[in-house]
Amino acid sequence: MNRARREFLGRSGLALGSLALPPALGASAALPPPLAQLYTVRAAMQADVDGTLARVAAIGYRGVELAGLFDRPAREMRALLGRHGLAATSMHVPYAALERWDAALADATMLGCEFVVVPSLPEELRHDLDGYRHAAARLTEGARRARDAGLKFAYHNHDVEFVPLEGRLPFDVLLEATDPGLVHVELDIYWILRGAQDPDRYFNRWPGRVRLLHVKDTGGGPVHAMADVGAGIVDWPRLLAHARAAGAEHFIVEHDSAPDPFASLAASFAYLSRLRPAPPAPRRHRLRQSVARWTFKDVPLPELCRRARAIGLEGIDLLYPDEWAVARDAGLGCSLGYAARREHFIQDGFNDPARHPLLLAELEASIPGAAAAGVPSLIAMFGNRHGTPESADIEACVAGLARIAPLAERHGVNVCVELLNSKVNHPDYAGDHTAFGLAVVQRVASVRVKLLYDIYHMQIMEGDVIRTVQQAIPWIAHFHTGGVPGRHALDDAQELNYHAIARAIAETGFPGFVAHEFVAEHDPFAALAAAFRLFDV
Repeated sequence: MNRARREFLGRSGLALGSLALPPALGASAALPPPLAQLYTVRAAMQADVDGTLARVAAIGYRGVELAGLFDRPAREMRALLGRHGLAATSMHVPYAALERWDAALADATMLGCEFVVVPSLPEELRHDLDGYRHAAARLTEGARRARDAGLKFAYHNHDVEFVPLEGRLPFDVLLEATDPGLVHVELDIYWILRGAQDPDRYFNRWPGRVRLLHVKDTGGGPVHAMADVGAGIVDWPRLLAHARAAGAEHFIVEHDSAPDPFASLAASFAYLSRLRPAPPAPRRHRLRQSVARWTFKDVPLPELCRRARAIGLEGIDLLYPDEWAVARDAGLGCSLGYAARREHFIQDGFNDPARHPLLLAELEASIPGAAAAGVPSLIAMFGNRHGTPESADIEACVAGLARIAPLAERHGVNVCVELLNSKVNHPDYAGDHTAFGLAVVQRVASVRVKLLYDIYHMQIMEGDVIRTVQQAIPWIAHFHTGGVPGRHALDDAQELNYHAIARAIAETGFPGFVAHEFVAEHDPFAALAAAFRLFDV
């Protein structure tokens, strides 16, 4: 949270709001009525509470989330809300209010709130993970006392919780260290995307924990301008359907810096009121699986799609743009595509600035088509070193990938840069260890520029697969499998416990694809079916 907002909450006091939702969405069902976060109109509230509430209600809102009591006692604020047919179901309270928690809970009860929400942590607790762990203990105790008072408790994120500390995301550490039955989440979509993270991973990893959503749009990088809902890059029909399926109940509109706050609230309300998101397709499996096309190169693509679908796979990896429609027409999609057909694809990567014009032109031409074809990710390479130092390779990769990130964000397509071994298969490849890849994608800091973590390659280079995956998962968008040694089937002739790896990946909430990329020595489809069962966790 920025200083202005912290100071505003400190001056204003306490408060928040939200409305109960109907049961889970049916096909083409309307969303429940959106709520308004009154921080959006804070200047107007400071000047004229009654008139501001009247204007919010006139837009059509029936529930609000308060960000302060504006020097009004809780009883008077509740009466003012009621005069205009508004309900406050939650209230934001600063972390410091935990020192006077009984008073905060009494105000929340008087206001008729369902939730009290702490919207940020003090800066002095954000320097290391121990600070977040200390805060987690305080938040859990505050949540326990809220429960005893008949209230629910949530924590609201900004982007600072997604800046890596000690190799981890502080937000993950905070959620792991708090009681999941007591400390819920108010997930702010604008700030999590600005923090280069995927909301779906949190919906998957902690189902039922994200109970409130700040519905805020963004224009994407590099500026990250906040936008009215529906006017930015967010795929709201898909995201809100997934959020509801994961247990989100309250959808709260906010714009921190709208030129015309009331017009912004009205535009977002109109968009959400028209929205009819269909529910996500039911899924039996926690992990989405696919198969690399080249491992069945002698099988016609339609036949591969048919047999892969019968096994239970959802996609085919490593298809060229002219093959995407073939896979779709055969009943499966492309889970990871090439941007173009080209020799030296692996060797000529983003670590060579001279290659940037070619690589960027390929991706710029292919990303819109991938989005239209439903291809979630395109593959990219770090490239061979050719004698350059690692620091120069990292700088070049960051510079090139940062240029394509805004387009990838606008179209919702991942650019997945692959980690490969330089010991056996790809001598001189720059991206041959996880630390190199993390150094690049963390600096690019885009939700759409991530790693393709090839388990086969990284086992050869560094091992320690499960721990590495658990720590690096926020920056991984795709996996490849393969038996070590030899890239053969995932059987007992190779050295990895793939069933344990599959469980570890699934437990992170990973929303992307795991693609099997091995060459079986015997019956390839039997081996593929066995691999599918290993990852069907």
